[in-house]
Amino acid sequence: MKKLSLSFYTNIPTPNQDDFFEELSRLFHFNVIFYEKTESDRNWVLSKKNYKHIYLSDSILFIWLKKIYKDFHFSWGIFKCSINEKSQFVILSGNYFALNTIIAFFILKIRGKKLGFFSEKISDSIGIRKIIKKIILFPFLKCLNFMIFVGACSKDSYNSFGFHFKHYVVIPYNINNNNFKREHLQGKKLIEFNDVYKTHSRFTLLTSGALIERKGIDFAIKIIELARNSISENIQLLILGEGPLKKSLQHLAKEQSVYLLGFKQKDEIPYYFNISDVFLFCSRYDGWGLVINEAISTGLPCLVSKDVGSSELIVNHANGFVCDNACLQTYVDAIKLLYNDRILLKSISQNNQQLADTINSAAMAIKLNLFLQNNF
Repeated sequence: MKKLSLSFYTNIPTPNQDDFFEELSRLFHFNVIFYEKTESDRNWVLSKKNYKHIYLSDSILFIWLKKIYKDFHFSWGIFKCSINEKSQFVILSGNYFALNTIIAFFILKIRGKKLGFFSEKISDSIGIRKIIKKIILFPFLKCLNFMIFVGACSKDSYNSFGFHFKHYVVIPYNINNNNFKREHLQGKKLIEFNDVYKTHSRFTLLTSGALIERKGIDFAIKIIELARNSISENIQLLILGEGPLKKSLQHLAKEQSVYLLGFKQKDEIPYYFNISDVFLFCSRYDGWGLVINEAISTGLPCLVSKDVGSSELIVNHANGFVCDNACLQTYVDAIKLLYNDRILLKSISQNNQQLADTINSAAMAIKLNLFLQNNF
């Protein structure tokens, strides 16, 4: 099997793609063009990258627009990158209306490159808004050679707009699951984490996400209050993340059993997952939700909102429960079941660790390689 050449044009480095890019670099002649090093609400530290990549820099012409749309990017360097692009296959990502994406799309199409678009599900629209979105998307999607959907939910959302593709592949966001396995963590550090949060004696739930309304951290806090009142006062919640709602959430979290721990870097996160019993994700909406991949890789049962894309990975009683934010009692009932049934906890842990090996970055890179080899 010949080694194909592939380039990826995307907004900024993110945990959603970093491990995947590392694996793609093993299978392809691979290169990444990042539109910027970071965006206004991102706190990630740039990790060392073992694949070829470059960073563009946004022009000051559109600084005003970036205050409204943080992921709008335009750099004069996009012209040089597109004109000199050597890869046979190019995957575009990020917002389709960003100037960088539009410019790259037209130049690369004229040059005869095989173009794909990597996309989460598109948000629901009705009436005139749906018609306008369809009109804007139609010429862009019509000229693509292939589509990469972040989950089946992404494919379904495009189909609901009437868009169907001859060549497509479903590649959910993914991670290197080895990073979350207990045997790869520092034992002494893990013991320290357990001691600090008393997780040996407390039933610990973990949630993770930006402290913004969409992520539903307020739901998680309310669920823990209900669970402590109806199940046991031995239940606690750890919250990872930073954001503008921190003060209001601290006020809501009156109980000492709720800990807002702030933003954590990538290398710290696996320790919090490994000291927890259950992962709770109550987002009001998420195109995917990589934290579910992280929880699955740790073997944690996932209690996840039905409005989260990665809920498609969850089968009730097998590896977690899909719950409903309109009825928080669905979460409480699941917590009660897991709290009282340690055999079920163990079974779910085993199921999730097996699942993690089939959806990790290495498996998804192989899937993309086979798709391109077999279709073009």
